[in-house]
Parts: sequence; C-alpha cells; structure tokens
Amino acid sequence: MERTIIKKLLEWKNSPYRKPLILKGVRQVGKTWILKEFGRRYYENTAYFNFDENEEYRQFLSQQRMSIVFCRISCWSVDKRYCRKRH
Repeated sequence: MERTIIKKLLEWKNSPYRKPLILKGVRQVGKTWILKEFGRRYYENTAYFNFDENEEYRQFLSQQRMSIVFCRISCWSVDKRYCRKRH
C-alpha cells in the first residue's frame, strides 16, 4: 500500500502542472504519516501544520480567497515575522 501512495505522490511532485496537495480520508489511516515520510524522503525542507490542534493556524482558513490562505501558510513556514508584516 505504501508504494502505491508514494508512487502517486511522486507523480504529483514531478508534474509541471502541480497544484497544492490536499489529502483527505477517514481518521487513523496514515495520512499524516505518509506525508511526513514522503517529505522526509523527497524534500530537503518540509513544514507541517495541524489545523485541528492549533487555533493560530485555523485562523488562516477564515479567509475567503484561497490565494491569501496559501500565501499566509507559505510565509508562515518560512518566516513568521514576514507573514505578520505583510498581512
């Protein structure tokens, strides 16, 4: 099973038309684990955000325009101070 999802994630990673990844599924099936493992194997740097457990992250989702949400998440993962100054 792991090889199947890793293969699909690699296809997504290598696509020139790649869009943001949203992984959905029922609880306790390994979504978080596989994404963390994929990030560890195939990226130099990764960022993990748990919107269920952190109120500060959850506020990002209150935006109506997803472009703002992605911008805020991106700058949050790089430099929290930049995000606060720009938005």
